[in-house]
Amino acid sequence: MSRGSRAWVVWPLVAFAVHAVSPLGYGWFRDELYYVACARRLAWGYVDHPPLSIALLRGVLALAGTSLLAMRLAAAALAALTVLAVGLMTRELGGGERARTVAMLATLCAPVILALDSYYSMNAFDLLAWAVATILFLRALRARTRGAWCGFGLAIGLGLLNKLSVLWLGGGFGVGLLLTARRAELRRTGPWLAGALAFAVAAPHLLWQALQGFPTIEFMRNASSEKMRATTALEFAASQVMTLGPACVLLAALGLGACFRRRPDGRALVLGIAWLAIFGLLAANGTSRSYYLTPACLWLFAMGGVALEERAARAFPLYPAAITALVAFGVVCAPLAMPILPTETYIRYARALGVEPSTEERQTLGPLPQFFADMHGWEDFAASVERAADQLPAERRAHAAFFGSNYGEAAAVEVLGGDRAAFSGHNSYWLWGPPDETIDAVVVATYDDARLRELFDHVAKAGTTSCGPYCMPDENDVPLYAAWGHRIPWGTLWPSLRHYD
Repeated sequence: MSRGSRAWVVWPLVAFAVHAVSPLGYGWFRDELYYVACARRLAWGYVDHPPLSIALLRGVLALAGTSLLAMRLAAAALAALTVLAVGLMTRELGGGERARTVAMLATLCAPVILALDSYYSMNAFDLLAWAVATILFLRALRARTRGAWCGFGLAIGLGLLNKLSVLWLGGGFGVGLLLTARRAELRRTGPWLAGALAFAVAAPHLLWQALQGFPTIEFMRNASSEKMRATTALEFAASQVMTLGPACVLLAALGLGACFRRRPDGRALVLGIAWLAIFGLLAANGTSRSYYLTPACLWLFAMGGVALEERAARAFPLYPAAITALVAFGVVCAPLAMPILPTETYIRYARALGVEPSTEERQTLGPLPQFFADMHGWEDFAASVERAADQLPAERRAHAAFFGSNYGEAAAVEVLGGDRAAFSGHNSYWLWGPPDETIDAVVVATYDDARLRELFDHVAKAGTTSCGPYCMPDENDVPLYAAWGHRIPWGTLWPSLRHYD
């Protein structure tokens, strides 16, 4: 095996190893618990995401049980495949060994990608989906055959079954074609076949949305207006420095510039315009999370690698300097992106670097950023609910349910609380319906005990939630009430409890 061919194996394996060093991290992430709950209720959609990542998780759980380790190793495998895909993308754009190494290393070291691949979620799949779709798009532009275009359409369709933001990718490529000489492709049948195939693959989820009254639209509208912090276009652009890290930002900037230098087949120009279109859309939105742009930066890493390889032929130190910078910034930023340091050590490390706890939501924070805080305390939270259930009359304890104010609380009790049934009016939990009318006793975490007294004959204070000093503050020390003898049928009450955000 040649030195160049070894890179195809080495860098994906390094990516897997980086994420496998401390796979359990700080514990269950809020969304991971919710994904397990979703996987127990397979459907063609959920309020806040399509079904593909959940269906694949169902397979993981079938093989390994409810195992956080298995979920994290699956995410590590996705990280490795994404690194490999970026290498293939770089080769498709004409990059040699050095270009591929730089692009794959940037994908491995970017703080946001380290974070997104450190736990199981649709975002880890999304990075891979964008990379694969980009490769197939470039090949379709090169081969100009219907088969190549159908491959691209299939990738887009599967990407949409994982996350609807793949629409940005398809739209960006469409703008890139329209504004370049490659618009001639739109007079051929290939791109339209790709679009039709993508629609056909995603159609079951779209039908599910229609049958449920398009809950994801309500979810996105409420999240933008109620949950997400507003950002200006300038703030969104500036956030990419922290999200990607300085070295990767410089490489991406080099790649974006390279897209607009004259190249014979014009494919790079399509990518450059597509990136600008996607960036403009997200920056103008006003509530976009900084990582939404990350999948589109993968092709800038690839083009940056190509451009750096071309320049390194004339400036020898440039290539080792780029490798050194990517690795150095990756090592420094990794503890800020991944749960690899003991919690107290992380806090000291972040303070030493001047990094304050942060969130892109309208949330109150404790000593940790929201990303890490949401990995703390869920076992303790579930245990505090069980202690509250013990305050119910003996004959009601076994079949008492927990009602959570959000999907994280409900999923924590469902997954970590033994056989305790859990319900919520939040997102897909609301869609899954109310408790059976035979369930007459509940434990509720709330500050509004007056409302409980309107709904139940008996209400008693039964403790407070507990999730330790590092969880999100709004999950800790919330009063827990045991209530029984419900006065209003669950089916009648349920419509008023819906909250999508």
